[in-house]
Amino acid sequence: MTKKLIALALCLCMIFAMAGCSSSKIETYSEDDTASATTEPDASVPTDDEEADTDTAVEAQGYAAFDADEIVGTVNGSDVTWREYYYWLNYYTSYVQYLAASYGVTLSGWDAYELSSSYTNAEVVILNAQSAVSQYRAVEAMAEDYGVTLDEEDEELMESTYQSDVDTYAGDGDGEVTDEEIAAFEEYLAEQFMDLDLYNYLNKIQYLDEDLFLYLYGEDGSRVTDEEVAAYVEQNGLMAAKHILLMTVDSSTGEALTDEEIAEKEATIEELYAQLTAVEDQDEMIALFDELTAEYTEDTGYAYYPDGYIFAEGEMVEEFEDAVEALEEYQLSEIVESSYGYHIILRIPVDADATYTVSTTYGSYSLRYYIASDTFTALLDAYTTTAQNNAVWNDGFGTDTMELAAIFEL
Repeated sequence: MTKKLIALALCLCMIFAMAGCSSSKIETYSEDDTASATTEPDASVPTDDEEADTDTAVEAQGYAAFDADEIVGTVNGSDVTWREYYYWLNYYTSYVQYLAASYGVTLSGWDAYELSSSYTNAEVVILNAQSAVSQYRAVEAMAEDYGVTLDEEDEELMESTYQSDVDTYAGDGDGEVTDEEIAAFEEYLAEQFMDLDLYNYLNKIQYLDEDLFLYLYGEDGSRVTDEEVAAYVEQNGLMAAKHILLMTVDSSTGEALTDEEIAEKEATIEELYAQLTAVEDQDEMIALFDELTAEYTEDTGYAYYPDGYIFAEGEMVEEFEDAVEALEEYQLSEIVESSYGYHIILRIPVDADATYTVSTTYGSYSLRYYIASDTFTALLDAYTTTAQNNAVWNDGFGTDTMELAAIFEL
């Protein structure tokens, strides 16, 4: 059985390949999503009432600002150490800077609002780090509620990953792991602001997440019933269609073809339409439609969607959507002209096991699998919200008290 990465969009990255494996957007949060409770100030964090030397702790830079094992808060009653918290703060600090640079945005300071209109740059980083910690605790809570534990395959895969990482990051790449290489790997983890316990924890949650999905929805979402698919299709207004497209614009430049070329395309599409409408038997017409599509269509997506597109409103060009919506299943449209060119469209039933068009942003998945993943993500989000609401961050580590500028330079 091959296991797949499912729902931890924020968190489940390869541990040593952090850039670019997070969510595609900066998450922002409402007041209701942020835990407001705090515990008594930790003794190692000076307060206004203490005559402490503030040249340590807050004024220290980076990881050394606090002891790695210092408890900075709790989520679902589980302690969060500075080591774990820093891992995510460091991740999101790097990520938001990368994201801003990608969009040509200069982050002027932690107190500015370039990442969100509601939260400062510092608050965006802190809230995302807290969300990541909460999401991991949420998976643990889900696993406990559903009685899901790591199985023998998980343990073997985790050990194999560990052995491979030791050999890759601290060994000579010969496939053999020595005691010296294990010791060097632990030193390497320390350089990455991590220890073996945190390394194992991050991997453990990944496999629990995958096991939960399989338990609830089966391999590739196979436990999602046809009735559940039908309800999802109805609720989200999904449609499915095939088409023959003859383009009137250059596919690489988007520029219009010459009048002569367009006239040739128009004549060809009319000839194809005449061939299709001349066939009275529906099955024969569908078979001919597929043959003509394979021979003539200029749709650049045909190679990826030979069985047609599944889509919701707003996901296709308007003329195409309007034409499909007006058709009955297996009904052929007249010639439709859009900004891309001339279409002949055949509406088809939504197939639960066909590729759902929007899913290819992250991979090629069936509609059934997409529904399972979407449902699972919603369930995990609910658990994560509960974990966030149950979070307690010690003084100096919450959004209202943490001095991110003292930890990370911007």
